[in-house]
Amino acid sequence: MKKIIPILIFLLFASILTAQSRLNGTYNTPWGSELILVEGNIFNYKSFECYHLITAKGNWNISNDTLRLNTFPKAGYDSIISIKQKKTDLNSYRITLTDLNNNIAYFTSITAYINGKTINKNTDTLGYIDLNTNTIDSIRVENQKIIKYQADKENQNHIIITYFNVNIADTENFENQPFLIKGKKLFYIYLNTHNKKKYFKKK
Repeated sequence: MKKIIPILIFLLFASILTAQSRLNGTYNTPWGSELILVEGNIFNYKSFECYHLITAKGNWNISNDTLRLNTFPKAGYDSIISIKQKKTDLNSYRITLTDLNNNIAYFTSITAYINGKTINKNTDTLGYIDLNTNTIDSIRVENQKIIKYQADKENQNHIIITYFNVNIADTENFENQPFLIKGKKLFYIYLNTHNKKKYFKKK
């Protein structure tokens, strides 16, 4: 009996590795999303939605006939690296959001607090907003903590906020998301029922 147990454990481990290697590959949905399962139980996901790219990266695992995805935590608008100012020829304030890779944060909500008043704008496709004001008391980006900042328009009227990563709003969040494994297809599971019309299919 003692000799049989190690053999059973080995066979179980081997079967898991075989199942995982069989799942490795590229999968696509009928609407164009892509899921890539690679060695080391890592997945990469991308989908083009609402005129911009949605991405995700994380771990995957299998249990019986179910695949589960978990997205890696991703630093975003709570990860300020620096706040700098520089002089421009503008007659207003400009606030630009960027990250260490020079990615711009477009369509991002910025709230400026000025002498008790509040101005809310979204960054454009160039990643900035312009404010017709002489001073700024503080700034809030999305729903993060308020940034206390005394701006100096006379000398430097372009505020540049650099984050570790500004793509958090463009990241799909898979939190233990289950998929039913059926042949070459991975069906989305909601409320313990798989959706026959919503699936990834292996190339």
